[in-house]
Amino acid sequence: MSNRLGGFSTGLDPATRRAFNYLRGLLERRSGLLARVQYGVGSHSFVIGDHPGAKEIRVRMTGGGGGGGGCSAPSSSQSAAGGGGGAAASAEFVVPVASLSASESITVGAGGAGGVGAATGTAGTPTTGFGWTMGNGGGGRQFTVAESSPNIRAARGGGGGSVTVGVGTALNSTNGGWGGPTQAWAFDRPAGGIGADGMLGVGGRGGNGITSVGQNGAAGNGNGSGGGGGANRPGQTTARNGGAGADGIVLIEVWG
Repeated sequence: MSNRLGGFSTGLDPATRRAFNYLRGLLERRSGLLARVQYGVGSHSFVIGDHPGAKEIRVRMTGGGGGGGGCSAPSSSQSAAGGGGGAAASAEFVVPVASLSASESITVGAGGAGGVGAATGTAGTPTTGFGWTMGNGGGGRQFTVAESSPNIRAARGGGGGSVTVGVGTALNSTNGGWGGPTQAWAFDRPAGGIGADGMLGVGGRGGNGITSVGQNGAAGNGNGSGGGGGANRPGQTTARNGGAGADGIVLIEVWG
């Protein structure tokens, strides 16, 4: 089997080859999955001694996504919208037991709150562990545009988080994407920016001011994703809020 699998791996791009070779190694050693561990927002300790016979761990982690921008209740000569929240960085990596401390500290970041009314969304918080840091997503901005200046229609989305590499072998590491900017089909038809997609799902939808009078942005749908921005047509009396960014997460597989 080893020779046949080795031949198959030729021609793969480097990242895919690393993942393929890792999985091939598991098959050749007849390794078994001993446990799965999941950590949500907060501080935790991973103790390798809790898993006798462990040889290595496989970790997936991401930080908190940014909240979408909110928007004001504009006058009859204005429209308003908020940008989408940025996504947190994410990574997947393998660490041999020999490279682990007896107790590893892990901190999982939370998603940022959406902007309330005419406010920028709040940035998420980063996730750290095993020497790695998954940077948080930034919050989306908000804007109000006057009918007399119809070309000024965009507020940018929140920035994406960056990866800081720690111990082990990376199978995949990705900086977070920027949240979507606001859009407008016409002066009085604004749309909130879409939240950037995260490691485990899509970002929140932007508020609809195109076929609706206005709408709040939606929360991020998958860990590390950004929230959507709110939107309002002219003359609305209710401000719109941005959606919250999704929380980070750490997923660990223990292999023996």
